[in-house]
Amino acid sequence: MAIKFDIFESPVSDMETTHLPHPKVLTNGVVDTKKLSERISCKCTASPADVNAVITALAEEMAVVLKNSCSVHIGGLGFFRLILKYVPGSNSKRVAATDIRLKAVKFMPDKEFKERFQTLEVKRVKASSRHSSKLSQPEVLAVVAVFFKKNSFMRRTDMEAITGFNTVKALRTIRRLLDEGRLKNLGSRYQPLYVKGEAW
Repeated sequence: MAIKFDIFESPVSDMETTHLPHPKVLTNGVVDTKKLSERISCKCTASPADVNAVITALAEEMAVVLKNSCSVHIGGLGFFRLILKYVPGSNSKRVAATDIRLKAVKFMPDKEFKERFQTLEVKRVKASSRHSSKLSQPEVLAVVAVFFKKNSFMRRTDMEAITGFNTVKALRTIRRLLDEGRLKNLGSRYQPLYVKGEAW
């Protein structure tokens, strides 16, 4: 079975004057724990329920040892370790435990695991629904200005609708307009509600 991909463009900076094309896998759904347990069960003597129990226990034990400042190595798969970050606004010269948060769980694959992907069968599929439209900054400002003539507030989905941007690009555009003072968030961090800023 071929890996489906398409070519996408990522802006080098928020100014979006230059774009770098790169191939990206078009994911074809998610294989959850239940399905994965069934697939593994077909390759060994363990039942799907046994495999599921092992996966559950593995996740629990990995969390325990990672919290004890250890990395986890699963032979044939790779290493897992924690990546930390400062809480926004922390003083890097006077760091307290309360200033530290989890940033990510980093995975580094074993060489033998990566070698499983040395030979790939790939197929390009045009994913027009996943591509953003291409509007210049003046064009973005123009459509936003028109939007606010008829609406008092904007959501992220509105930005996607009026620009044709995907979610990532719409959020990046909103952040830029917030920084420029063209938008103001009257909502919360997790439920933002944007209104026209004072910089117009």
